This record gives sequence, structure tokens and C-alpha cells, in this order.
Amino acid sequence: MKLLLFLLLLFPAQAAQIEKVYTLEDSSSLSLQNDSRLLSAQQDRIIAEERVREAKYLFLPEFGLQASATKYQAGYPFSLSQDFRNILLFPNSLVPNSTENIYSGRGYMHMALYEGRRTINTLRLAQAALKQAHTNYESVRLEIMLNGKEVFYRMILAQEKLKAAEELQSGIENLSTNGKLDSWERIESEALLGQAHSRVSETGHELELSKLAFLKSLNLELDTPFSVSGTLATKPVSIDPKTAVLWAMELRPELQSETYKAEMDAISVNLAQSRRNPTVFLAGDYELTDKTFPMRKNNWDATIGIKIPFSY
Repeated sequence: MKLLLFLLLLFPAQAAQIEKVYTLEDSSSLSLQNDSRLLSAQQDRIIAEERVREAKYLFLPEFGLQASATKYQAGYPFSLSQDFRNILLFPNSLVPNSTENIYSGRGYMHMALYEGRRTINTLRLAQAALKQAHTNYESVRLEIMLNGKEVFYRMILAQEKLKAAEELQSGIENLSTNGKLDSWERIESEALLGQAHSRVSETGHELELSKLAFLKSLNLELDTPFSVSGTLATKPVSIDPKTAVLWAMELRPELQSETYKAEMDAISVNLAQSRRNPTVFLAGDYELTDKTFPMRKNNWDATIGIKIPFSY
């Protein structure tokens, strides 16, 4: 470790100029790792999964426990708030304006038996949103991979064009130094050499722009020294246009996302309409209430009820 630090201090410029060589696989993987859009789409997918899980819990009964301790002074009878079960409290007839205590503990259960398909529609809406989140994630992932491959191949193309321009310039320079050229041929070679210099400058500028696009696509520092390794080659492809159209229609995530969006809109309409339907519910309570410990006064109830909304 000390030797490495010594070398870095001794040769800082050489250490800073070490460049990274990227392949096509490196370009695709780094694009996926460093792109904030993909991370955001992944978080949306996780949130959608949690909402599906939450919607499934609506089919289960709700169980719970509640305990309370109250100190009160009453001049006339009253009841606690609804949060504390509307417990009735009475003044002490033997000792007026005295302070009293009351304790309460209860276990409860509540379950909706029928809600006009609101629970089912809520689950279907959450599932459609999860499918849409998956398709959005795939759409972003494919777009990022395509962009990573595009900037990689454009980088290779810019390097090849610069290499060809430099070879052409070198050949014209060698031709210009040939002493066998007459005056007219020498003038013509000078014109060609000027065009070659201009071409080298132009392709060099294109290479710099390709480097910036490559670094931007991979979310790397703009002053990162690097180079790419690869070759450009053509590959014949034989495919039926009708098959390609079908694949494009079926495999494009953005089209699937619009389909799920339309499904979510339809479910939202059904969910709004279901609020006009009656609700049948089942509930039960077991409660202990007393002014002293241990509490001996108990109440229990089991209720089945129906709510009928009046819609406009």
C-alpha cells in the first residue's frame, strides 16, 4: 500500500492518464447501472408491488386491540369521543366534583362481506398498475441499452473515419514530397493536402463529440480518459416484413403500457360506480370497562349490518 502511494506521488501525471478500455458489453452494462431513469422506473415497480400486496390485505378481516385510561371530573353525564368507544361517564353522586378514573380494554374484528366489488376492483387496479410499471421499466431498459450500443458504434465509426482520414493525409504528404511531380501536379497535390487536413480536423471534431456523447450516455465524468475496443461489420438479416410488424406490435413495451393505462381507466370507472352499491359488513367486540383494577365489567357484541348510500 505504501509503495502504491509512493508511485502515485512520484508519477501523478502518468497515474491520472491511465485510460479505461470499454467494450460493447461494458457500454451496455454501465448504461443500465448509471442511468437515473432506470432506477426511478425500478422504484415505481417496487411501489406498485407493495400496492398489490396492500390491496390483497383488504380481503382479510381486521383484528385489533385497544386500551385506554381516563381521568375525569363530571358535573353531569357525558360520553368520551368516538375514538374511545363513546364510553358513558357519570358524576359521583356521593362526592360531587370529585375526580374519577375509568379503564377500558377491548378486542375487535371487522370484515366487509360485500362492498359492491370495490375491493376486487381495487386489487385489479393495483395489478394493472404493476403491469404498467413492469412495461415502463422494460421500455426504459431497452431504450438505455439501445442508446448505449448506438453511442458505442458511433464511437467506433468516428475512430475509423479519423484513422482513414489520417492515412489519406499521410499518403498525400508522401506524394507531395515526390520530386518527380511537375508544377501542375504539385499544385494539385497541395490542394488535395489542404482538403485532407480539413477532413482530419472534421473527423477529429466528430470523434470528440462522439466521446462526449459516450460519456454522457454512461454518466461518467467528462474528463475521463478512455477508449473503445470493437469492430464494425455488416451481417445479413433475412426476415419477413409482416413478421417484423407483428413483433413490433407485440413486443413494444410502450404499446403495452398504453393498453394497461386504458384498462386502469376502465377499472377506475367501475370503482367509482361501485361506491353507489350497498355494503354488508360483519363486526364484533369484547370489552372490559371498570373504574378499578382488575376490570370485571365486560360487554360483547356481534353485529352484521348494511350501508345503503344515496347517490346523486
